[in-house]
Formats: sequence, C-alpha cells, structure tokens
Amino acid sequence: MRVQDVPTAETSPAPSPAKPRRIRYDLGVLAVYLLGALGLTMRLWADLDNRVLASFPPDQYLFEFFLSHSARVLTHLENPLFTHILNAPDGVNVMANTATFAITLPLVPVTLAFGPHVGFAAMVTLAPFLTAFGWYLLFSRKLVSSRFAAAVGGAFCGFAPGIVAQDNVHPNLAMHFVVPFIVWQLLRLRDGARVWTTGLLLGALVVYQFFINEEILLLTALGCLGFTGIWALYNRAEAQRVIKRFVGGLVVAGVFAFALLAYPMWFQFFGPQHYHGFGDFVHLFGADVYSFTAFPTHSLGGSPDSVLLANNVVEETTFFGWPLVVMALVWAAMLWRRTEVKAATITAAVFTVGSLGSHLHIGGVLTKIPAPWYLVSHLPLLDSVIASRLTLAIIPWFGMLIALVLARLLREEPGARMRMFGLAGVAVALIPLIPTPLAATVRPPVPPFVSSGEWRSYVDADHSLVMLPVPYASVGIAAVQWAAAAKAEFAITGGYFLVPNPDTPDGQGMFGPPLRPTSKMFYRLATDGRTTVITEQDRVNARVDLRYWRAAVVVLSPQEKRAAQYKEMMVDLLGVEPQMKGGVWLWDVRELTR
Repeated sequence: MRVQDVPTAETSPAPSPAKPRRIRYDLGVLAVYLLGALGLTMRLWADLDNRVLASFPPDQYLFEFFLSHSARVLTHLENPLFTHILNAPDGVNVMANTATFAITLPLVPVTLAFGPHVGFAAMVTLAPFLTAFGWYLLFSRKLVSSRFAAAVGGAFCGFAPGIVAQDNVHPNLAMHFVVPFIVWQLLRLRDGARVWTTGLLLGALVVYQFFINEEILLLTALGCLGFTGIWALYNRAEAQRVIKRFVGGLVVAGVFAFALLAYPMWFQFFGPQHYHGFGDFVHLFGADVYSFTAFPTHSLGGSPDSVLLANNVVEETTFFGWPLVVMALVWAAMLWRRTEVKAATITAAVFTVGSLGSHLHIGGVLTKIPAPWYLVSHLPLLDSVIASRLTLAIIPWFGMLIALVLARLLREEPGARMRMFGLAGVAVALIPLIPTPLAATVRPPVPPFVSSGEWRSYVDADHSLVMLPVPYASVGIAAVQWAAAAKAEFAITGGYFLVPNPDTPDGQGMFGPPLRPTSKMFYRLATDGRTTVITEQDRVNARVDLRYWRAAVVVLSPQEKRAAQYKEMMVDLLGVEPQMKGGVWLWDVRELTR
C-alpha cells in the first residue's frame, strides 16, 4: 500500500501542474525558506567581524576551527582525520569530534576568501534552509498533492524548535537535509525501484550524512527501522511482496557505505586519541517532563524562563508548546486509519519516552526515578547519545501531520465554518513557535599579533603557542578562535575538544586535555580566583611543561578578565618580564624549550 494509494481526499489524484509552473513554485518555496533562515541568523550577519552567537561561543569557535582545518587539509594535503594544531603536541582525533566534513569541505572557498567566521554563518543559515527544502520535496512528491501543505510541513521540519535550538551553535545537528532523501530512497525500494541503483544512492546518502553528523544518522536509522517494522505489521501482505527487494537494496547500501566508511570509523573508535562514550555525564541530559508543552526561548511564545526546563538553550529540543502537542494528538486521531500515520505515531511515542533520559527530570529537577532509557544507555553507540536529542527524530512526524491535515482542509469540502476552525487550529499550534532571531554577543577581537601574521617570527611548524590561561575546555577558549582566524597555521596547547580521560579505565571522553601542573594553576585562577604561592618546584614544573608543549611563545591578552594576575604568576614562574607585541604580552621561551 503506497502512501498515495490510501483512499483519502487529500491525496486523491489531481492534475499535475506543468513542469515550468512546478519549478517556479519550488523556487518560490526555496526563496521563502532562505529568507526565513536569514531572518533567524540576522543578528550574526549584521556584524560578522564583531559578533558571535551568544548561547555558547566556545562551540562556534570550535566549528570555525574545523572550517579552517578543512581548508588546511586541502591546501596542505594533510590527513583530515587528525590534527596537531589543537592540543599540541598530542593532537586531536578529528573524527571523534564531529568535524562535519560534508559541510566544511564544500565551504572551503568561503573560508579561504572571507574567513571561518563567515563560513560558520553560512553553516547556521544553510542548516534550517536546506532541511526545510528537503522535507518539502519529499512531502510534495510522496505525501500530498497540495504544494502549499507540503511547504508548511517542510517549513516546520526546517524551523522546528529543536532545529532552531541546535542551530544556535550546532549546525551539524540542525542540518537534516539528507534525512528526507534517505527516507525517499527507502520508499523507492518499497515501490519497485531498481535494487542496485537505489541501493548505491542510499549508501552514498548514508556516507554523506555520516560526515555531517553521526548522531543524526543513528537517530535516522533507528527511526526508519521502527517505522518500517510497525508499517510491516499493519501491511503483512505487501511487506512479504517487497521484503526481498527491500532487503537487497539495504544490503547494497550497507556494503557500499561500509566500504567507504570502514577506515574513518576505525580511526574514530580505535585511532590515536579515541575515547569510549561519556560515562555518567550523559545521564544529566534528558527531556524534562514539563518541557514538551513549553515554548522554546527563541520563538514568539517563548520567554527567558523557558530554559529552566533544559540544560541550556541549545538543548531545547523538546519544547513544542502545548497547542501543537494537543493539536498533533487530535490530528493523529483524525488520520489514524492511515497506516503511515499509525507507524509514525507509534515510533514518535517510543522516541519521546526515550528522550526522558536515564532518570526523570521534573520541573527542572533531576530525580532518582529511573526512566526506560537507562536500560539501553550503556550500550555501544547509545552511550554517546544525548537522550533529549531523540526528539529531533519526531520532528518529521509533526511535519507529516501538518501537511496531511492542511491538504485535507484545502481539498475537501467540509464547509466554510469547519475549514475555518481547522485552519485556526493549525495557526494556533504553529504561530507561537515561529522562531525569533538567534541572540548574538560581542566577539573578542583577534590581536594584531595573530591577524597581522607577526606570530610567524616566533612560532614554526615544530613549536606551539601557549596562551594564558592555558586553554582547557571553555577556559582560555580565545586560543581556538585565534588558531581558526589564522587558518590553522600555528599549533596551540590545550583547547576545547573531546579526548580520552586517562583517569577512567575505559578512556571515556572528556572536554579538554588532562591538566598538567602549570595549566592546573592557571585553571584554578581562571575558575575561582585562587592564586598559588609559587615554589621552586612550580618553576621547575613550568619549564618541564613548556618543553613538553614545545612552546615557542607564551602570550597573554590584556583583555583577559584576570590578565594582571596571570601576568604576575607567569613572571614569577619564569623570572622574566614579558614584552608587548602586537597587542599581547609575550614571553619568548624558545631558549627554554630547546
């Protein structure tokens, strides 16, 4: 039973518009989505050189570094899967740090011509824009004949609360453009398309999504598996007719994708600086029971208090608002006789329950009440999934219901009053969720020492730049911004990334490298203002650490919050006053590290 074969008015045969007219309509929808994406990111575009997204700047700086890393890979022909530019001299496993090559590599011309900050702005703009258009194409070709209904359903999928929330600083998690095309190929396999060609195309899409974000690929695979299994239970006869062709296409896709991904996957899970899961850290993330009916912060119905029901504004993936939740249940009941609605609704319910995490969050409080996700949260792959993000997989369910209901209201003859009430229900559900522009804040300037290239007089390919405070997780994150601005031409110690934690038996992931004695002193000063009485052993440790880092220079920006204290501590450690060079305090330590 095909989606189009279900005998309902909204999908009854209708004359196909002429191809030029259809293309014009598609281009019009594309233009509207682009305007929406530009409106969402307008505060960033308004002053790219001096603004950064406000939700969590360190994530933006890391993506800017990955853009520069991709540019360096192409211009220097280096191994893309590993970098020594961060965390010198140990480096970082880029495959284990969501490098998003499928986005960053196509944007290399933008990065080289205008800088990684412009490339990042393009990423966060393209994510909702392309995601919406991908779902519109699927809905308009495979679900409903009304292009307006498909456009509204696609708009929801591209600008849904979870997409907007993640797009704050996670464009890789907001970019779902490939997902509807994966679904499309699965439908083609069911509908009789050639096994080899469709399977190869499906495998290529899987590979491409893998290099956008693996977490979304995993959710897509689980969602498609659940939907297909439930659909097959309701359509046993047709499932038996198509299973051989369907499985054959999946085998072709799997073999093709595995052949291309085997080495990158090995490198990620077994290569240098690999890690295994996040341990108990992921248990902190779970959808609050009350969050599903709350409005997201960046929406017409939102408020600053919305974030109290999430770990942060970026994780507001479950904030659908009570009008949409109520109307979606009504719509699902109205359309329940459709097999695809049954399968999608049951699948969405399972993902919703899973999103509650390992223990229930109720009213902003993490309780000790276990939730179903606890049973599977320790399994390989799932031990790295942020449970609240499971609701990203139910966004297409909402989009599908919206498209189907709108198509029915526009094509049937329910009477003017019933149509008015129906359209009013859609409006009441969606208008409060219209996204508002993402917040932006001031970007710290890159000092002339970096921007003018003066660093080249001190730092060569065999040495690194040490910034104070020594970068660790989100402390001293400006160093990552500097390295990105310099197109990843010089190495820095520390940084913001995921590496194995040596204090755990199985090497669980941690943000930032293990702290050495010197970086630990600066970290304490940066986080709680604790100063250290410098001893002779501290001075010895500082020299040992600088040699380990292969440091050429130690630099300190006068704009740092505790710059005077950092300077005093470093002078005490080295017994040398710094020079002011290119807007930074600089200690030339090349003689110490030879």
